[in-house]
Amino acid sequence: MFRCLVLLWFVLAGAAHSQVVTVRAGQQDGVYRLVLTLPEATGWELGRTGDGYGFRVPFADWRYDLSTVFDAIPRERLAALWVDPYSGTLRLAPGCDCHLLATAFRPGVVILDILDGPPPSASPFELELADAGRPLPPLVVRKTLRPKARPAGLAPAAASASVSPVVEPARARPPLPPIVVPQPDPRASQLRDRLLMDLSRSIAAGAVQPAAKGSSVIAEPRVDPSPPAPPETVKPNQMEIRQAGAPSGVTTTAEGKACLGDDRLDVSAWGNDGSAAIQFAQAQANLLGEFDRPDRDRVIALTRLNLFFGFGAEARLLLRLLHPDDPDMPLLDALGKLVDGATESTVFPGMQGCDTAAAMWSFLGSQDDPTPHGANRDAIVRSFSALPLHLRRHLGIRLSDRFLESGDRDGARAIRDAIDRATGPHGSGLVLIDAGLDFAEGRAEIAEQKLGSVVADDGAAAARALAILIDSRLRRGELPDPAQVLALEAMYREHRTTAEGPLLRRILAKGQVVTGEADRAFRELAHDDPDLQAVLWPLLAEHGEAIKLAELALDPAIAHPTTLPDDARLSVAHRLQQIGFTEGARQWAQGLQSAEAAMLNAAIALDLRDGREALRHVAGLESADAHAIRARALALIGDYPGASLAWESAGAKDLAERARLLAQDWDALGSAADAELQTVIGRRAATPFAEDEGPLARSRTLLTNSEATRAEIDALLRKRQLSGI
Repeated sequence: MFRCLVLLWFVLAGAAHSQVVTVRAGQQDGVYRLVLTLPEATGWELGRTGDGYGFRVPFADWRYDLSTVFDAIPRERLAALWVDPYSGTLRLAPGCDCHLLATAFRPGVVILDILDGPPPSASPFELELADAGRPLPPLVVRKTLRPKARPAGLAPAAASASVSPVVEPARARPPLPPIVVPQPDPRASQLRDRLLMDLSRSIAAGAVQPAAKGSSVIAEPRVDPSPPAPPETVKPNQMEIRQAGAPSGVTTTAEGKACLGDDRLDVSAWGNDGSAAIQFAQAQANLLGEFDRPDRDRVIALTRLNLFFGFGAEARLLLRLLHPDDPDMPLLDALGKLVDGATESTVFPGMQGCDTAAAMWSFLGSQDDPTPHGANRDAIVRSFSALPLHLRRHLGIRLSDRFLESGDRDGARAIRDAIDRATGPHGSGLVLIDAGLDFAEGRAEIAEQKLGSVVADDGAAAARALAILIDSRLRRGELPDPAQVLALEAMYREHRTTAEGPLLRRILAKGQVVTGEADRAFRELAHDDPDLQAVLWPLLAEHGEAIKLAELALDPAIAHPTTLPDDARLSVAHRLQQIGFTEGARQWAQGLQSAEAAMLNAAIALDLRDGREALRHVAGLESADAHAIRARALALIGDYPGASLAWESAGAKDLAERARLLAQDWDALGSAADAELQTVIGRRAATPFAEDEGPLARSRTLLTNSEATRAEIDALLRKRQLSGI
């Protein structure tokens, strides 16, 4: 029995001794590094803490051998190195302006390099390491106590031989009190962070003006005549943000519907800046209660957490766990739609004028109304500034576009500033907002350059940037590059089920129409979308090939003219009439009632040689073009005097004289100032032969004069370039 106990003791001691992480330091090519040899190959983490870096392994009971670290590395590079007693994390505090880079040399061996300068922008080791332990107390270099030097010229006293030194018995010194290093209270750090966050939001909303260093700001006391709020309604560590000088706020919509309060839309309070994985793990714990029934409060909390991180579809899916009549379901479902870019028409319509966060969500969801009436810009910008930074980056593009669509450039610029004032890179979203502002201010070419840079980065916003770039060139009358249209098609296949899908489909169809693939655009992208067809048909009529237009416009399976707006039908009918497809043009223009449509139908009737139909269409129209069509129609039915008058009304005097010739109105032509025409008319009125001539001589003279008159008339007509009417 004793032997077994001894053997067990040796086994446990050996196992405990083996779970040690050996840390060694060294220098190579001017770079100081730490080599950590783990007892076994396992996962590890390196991340930022409040005072440096933290290295952590899954086993908190592993010990670290740090005995030789500072033999090879100076304190100027590594100021402190210790193991946190609470979390077991190895804490490192660099003593220079440098950063750490970790490399897995081989399984079980990790190398930490201490490199000068700022870290790379995409370094994974700059992310916060959650639950790394308490911060390191302030380091103080203690002075070494040394005896003062003997003053110059002072010699030690000589020892007398007759005097023996007196040795007093040693007295016991009182024990020194233990040295207690004060630990900072973690609640103070949390309070400081909350105060800084609230002050930042107040400055962003305009409620607080930052003062210069050294200046004094005296706040005058404000007397609030309203009774104090009950204690249970006051939340700790929260600040109410209201724009300075703003009124008490709109509490009802124009239809009398109550505005949703900020307490129900405080999205920033539904999560925090910590690790998303930890927050989701905590929120998903105990989601199901007794008998596997969902816990309502936990489901609501998890749904709100998904909305905080921008997961609208996931939040709406969680709502299925609730009872259909739950009072919070409509609001959370509406927020899920808006976060994912969809429209919403049940909860927020009409609330864009409220003085709460409901104004922002209502304004964001009213995409079907380009100019929402009575939008409260101050409330919208204030509520947007209070959102977490990642949601501002996510919603900022759409909200800025809504302001630009309604003609409010200042509102769009305020949305941009609310994102830009935060530290760190903001990605391509801010570039898209800048491009939108450039478009609104007439700087299309500068905006296209910015969009090109976003497309070149090939990031998450590349598809939207390419679509807007192609659409901008079409608006400026330029044809896009077919390669860009092909790239947009590939991006559309990837994003067609997302919120960007409708925009990409619309602009892809326009690009295909002008690059020779109109049949694909109509058959694959616009076959069941009359609104998109109303955009594509005028584009095809203006830029498409004539044969392609005729093929599609005369195909009853594709063309449905009666479902299109009048301007789209007119553009197609005009082009068909110009290229000679008169019957097709007549079908597209049939039933239109505008003056332009009447002129087009009259021109089509003239092409079909139907003068009376043309006269019916231009009846009552008095423009020069209408008189010209009327003159041609009258000439078709043989009314040359009427045609002459119509040409006079149209301002075409030469054509009026031609009509008089055809009408044989010699009296009207006799007063013409043209000498050649007067000669022709005079030859007709003169006696063609003498009285004493015989019948044969008269016939010969008549033939001769007739040939001369005919030659003069032909020469006159050729000179004036008069054609048939």
